[in-house]
Amino acid sequence: MSQRFVAVQWNRRKLVYDLLVVGALLVQVALFELIAHLTIEPARRPNPQVLAMRAWGSTAFLLLAFILAIGPLARLFPGALKPFLYNRRHLGVVFFLTALWHAREVLGFYLAYGKRSPLAEFVHWSGDLDGPVFPFELFGLGALAIFALLAATSHDFWQRRLGPRRWKWLHMSIYAAYLLVAAHLAGGALRDGASILHRGLVLGVMTTVGLLQISAAIASGRGDRSRPENAGWLAAGPSDRLEEGRPVGILGARGERIALVRHDGRISALSAVCAHQGGPLDEGRVLDGCLTCPWHGWQYRPADGCSPPPFEERVASHQLRLDALGRLEVRLEPEALDAPARPIVPPLPGPDPEPEDFFVGYLPMTAGQRRRSLRLAGAAIVLFLVLGLLLSWSQSRGGPTLEPSRPLALATGIYRAAPYPHLVVRNEDGSLGTILLVSAGKSASGLGADLEGRPVAIADGELLSRDRSRMIAGGTARAALLDPDEATALAAAGTEELGAVTLEGEIVDSKCYFGAMRPGRGQIHRACAQMCIEGGIPPILATTGPDGEEWHVLLVDLEGRAVNEKVLDQVAVPMRISGRLWRRAGQLHLTFDADQLVE
Repeated sequence: MSQRFVAVQWNRRKLVYDLLVVGALLVQVALFELIAHLTIEPARRPNPQVLAMRAWGSTAFLLLAFILAIGPLARLFPGALKPFLYNRRHLGVVFFLTALWHAREVLGFYLAYGKRSPLAEFVHWSGDLDGPVFPFELFGLGALAIFALLAATSHDFWQRRLGPRRWKWLHMSIYAAYLLVAAHLAGGALRDGASILHRGLVLGVMTTVGLLQISAAIASGRGDRSRPENAGWLAAGPSDRLEEGRPVGILGARGERIALVRHDGRISALSAVCAHQGGPLDEGRVLDGCLTCPWHGWQYRPADGCSPPPFEERVASHQLRLDALGRLEVRLEPEALDAPARPIVPPLPGPDPEPEDFFVGYLPMTAGQRRRSLRLAGAAIVLFLVLGLLLSWSQSRGGPTLEPSRPLALATGIYRAAPYPHLVVRNEDGSLGTILLVSAGKSASGLGADLEGRPVAIADGELLSRDRSRMIAGGTARAALLDPDEATALAAAGTEELGAVTLEGEIVDSKCYFGAMRPGRGQIHRACAQMCIEGGIPPILATTGPDGEEWHVLLVDLEGRAVNEKVLDQVAVPMRISGRLWRRAGQLHLTFDADQLVE
């Protein structure tokens, strides 16, 4: 760190590591979408864009879980996962880019084509903390902001500029971000239509990560109980328990960790917190005469706590002494960095250490380390892919059975602009029907008032349908010729009053609900639906009629006008609305007082 900085100190091992991570990520995303296509019937399958955002989101979630599991696993099983720990920041940057791509898919699909930019639309429609629904989107945005900060400051350049302590505390915010991710999932992906298996998988992964963190904390503190203190000195046990080159950690009165090191016939006491990223020096080894951190291989001479030249980092040292029985005592107050404590010579030699493989990332791997790393990497990738496939197979598949949208050849009928642009047409069975008209984006139809009451033909649009409800998105319109009797019949379509009713359901935007997006309702779709309704897409109440059939009821005010602006805050919320129900050309209308909405 005291030498010059380079962007990435590439070596063959890091290249292999990164290639395996990126390869597993891309395979996971592809398999997620493939499994969805193979296991979800086309009539219930989400849009390809929805599948993509789910694939990238689930992949990011699993990467984050693995990142948070590496540390505790490396402490619970020393030596096994050190290669993964050494390159964990590479994995962190890849994870952030994966999460960012998930956010891009969400913004580009749900919030494109609005009055504002996708990000501005997101902030506008997801920022109501006092609203009637859980603002899960904001929790996701908050987590992504933290991940962006951590990825941007992951290089040692920032660790040097901020200082080890501040840098470490900054990167501990990953746990806060993890809680935000949990809130984001709880209010979104785990809420609307998620299967029990899907929820169980997500909660199981998160619980496992939490248990690993707790287990590692317990294991690292085992044996470090409070010890008798003698005027600022801490009892540290017999000196002959220390093996040559293998430090032992003890815990100070204020929670500070101290590493006792036997090397070259002398014993030293150093701070067990590495100056780089706070790695546990008491879990390291003495290599080439230096106490070596198990995380990234930073080294310190046991005699004075200084890194070997040309490096300039150092850790604090503590005075040592022997009591009357020859046991070690450590002075709790560390010495000044420029005046290190002297090692002491113990009366008895320590036991000879058994041979072991101690991994240091910048040193060549032994054959055993290489075999172990490859086996663990293979197992980790298989587990990663299996969990991803289970998440794909268990994802929400309970959406509506909808006919796929299809290009429209031609639709001809009488154009009406109120309460929402639509065509009155003749159905195949001879009855009169309604086809709502909207633009290709998230806005109302652009047909002019000069076409009111006239025969109109629309071609080349996209036909959306759900049950008996139909809509044309986009297309080109022109004046048409109809048989005079047919034109008169369509223009004279009457209105049938069905009486006063109280309906329970959810206000949705009709375009997405009729099939432009799957799912087209629920809290996940709320911001998108609000933006569509604000742009002029007809709002409907999705409810169930007395006949048990799904009803799609157009909402209008007491004067029969559009109510888009009046219902924006009630979108995607269970509602009970009282008013008068009408049927005109097969389409249900509910006239009501918008000020009397009840959640």
